[in-house]
Amino acid sequence: MIIDVHTHLVPPRDVMTRALSAAGKSHPVIDEILGACPDWGYRVERKIDEAVDFLDRNAIRASVIFPFDFMGATNDLLLRMVKGRPSFVPFACFDLSTANVVELEATVKQAARRGFRGVKLYPLWGPYSEDRYASLFSITQEMDLPVVVHSGESMFACVKTEWSHPEIVGTIADKYPSLRLIIAHGGHPYHEATLETIRSRQNVYTDISAKGMNFLQALVPRAMSSRLHARVFDKILFGTDLFHPVFYGDEDAKLAAQLAALESLGLPRHYLEKILYSNARTLYNLRIP
Repeated sequence: MIIDVHTHLVPPRDVMTRALSAAGKSHPVIDEILGACPDWGYRVERKIDEAVDFLDRNAIRASVIFPFDFMGATNDLLLRMVKGRPSFVPFACFDLSTANVVELEATVKQAARRGFRGVKLYPLWGPYSEDRYASLFSITQEMDLPVVVHSGESMFACVKTEWSHPEIVGTIADKYPSLRLIIAHGGHPYHEATLETIRSRQNVYTDISAKGMNFLQALVPRAMSSRLHARVFDKILFGTDLFHPVFYGDEDAKLAAQLAALESLGLPRHYLEKILYSNARTLYNLRIP
C-alpha cells in the first residue's frame, strides 16, 4: 500500500488563465505557470477521474494534492474537484505578496474550515526567512496545519534555489517547534543539509518526489551505518509529483520506475513500509487502515 504525499491538480491553460485573472494575481511566474499547463480541450473533471483510476489500480490509498498556481487562485477549483473523492487530501496555497496578518489569518482559517488539511508553500516572494512568511508559519502552528515547503531547485527562472535551502527550513523549525514542516523533493540538490535538518529537528520531514530520489540514494549508505538510521527513516515520505504536466500519459511508468528505484536500495521491508505508507499516515493523521 502507498500514500503519495506530493501531487498536483493542473487544470487546462484556459481554466488557469481565468482563475488567475479572476483572483487578480500578479507575479513574474504566471507566464511560466501558464506555459506549463496543457492547452488541449479536456475538462478538469476528466483528469480527476483519471487520477482516481490511477490511485485505485496502483494501490495508492491516499494522495496529498496541491494547487498548481502556488498563489491560491485555484484553491476553490481543487476543493470542488476532490469533493466526494476521499482518496485525495487537499492542501491550499496562499498569496503572501502582502503582509496583512489579520486578513491572512482569516483566509487560512476559512480554508481549514472548508476542508483543506494543510498548506503548500513556494518561495515566490524571496527566502522563507523573510518576515512575510512568518505570519503564515505562526498561524499554521497555532492551527496545527502541516506545511509542505518547496525546497531546492525551482522550475521558475525568477525563483532562486537558495531561497528554499533546507538550513532555512531548520531555522524556521526551531522558531516554530510545534509546526510540522515537510521539505519537498528531498531539498535537492542540498542532500546533506536535508539529512541534517530532518535528523536534528523533531518536527521536520522530507518527501522524495521528483528529484527527491537522488536524496534517498545519496542518504541510504550512510544512514544505514549510523546509529541514527531509525530516526531518519521515520522522517521520509513517498511522493511522485504527479499529475505534473511533464508526466502526462506516463503516470504508471513514472510510478513503476520510482518504486523500482526504491526497491533497488535494499532497505529492510519495515523501512520501505514506513516510507511508502505509515510515516505519512501518522504525520497527517489519516484515518485509513
